Amino acid sequence: IGDSVNLASRLEGIGKQYDCELLVSEDALTAADRMNDRDFIEVDTLAVKGRSKPTRIFTHVPLAPDHERAAYISALEFYRSGQFAEALSLFEKATSIAPYKKMGDRCRTALSSGTPKSFRDGVWHFDEK
Repeated sequence: IGDSVNLASRLEGIGKQYDCELLVSEDALTAADRMNDRDFIEVDTLAVKGRSKPTRIFTHVPLAPDHERAAYISALEFYRSGQFAEALSLFEKATSIAPYKKMGDRCRTALSSGTPKSFRDGVWHFDEK
């Protein structure tokens, strides 16, 4: 229970950075048998201090149009592979999916200043508690 509670606490704080009211880990969605629920979309993969394994995080977007879901999902693939220009153009087409701003800002930063040190191997690292 300790690790799950620790992660939940971290996600609560991290959710504000992504402009999401709700962030859910892959483990939580799997435990609730909701991994295939189309009301949830993957936001990012991150590593938090105190956990060695990266965590895929999801948010609830029941009203997002299908074309925006598809754009966000494709953008995330480009983002993970370091293709920030392609990712940015697609994140900007997913305006009903709250994290699009944060992810777009990361792409802009990478394009103007180089890949941030917190982004390694397609994973964003939160090194502070």
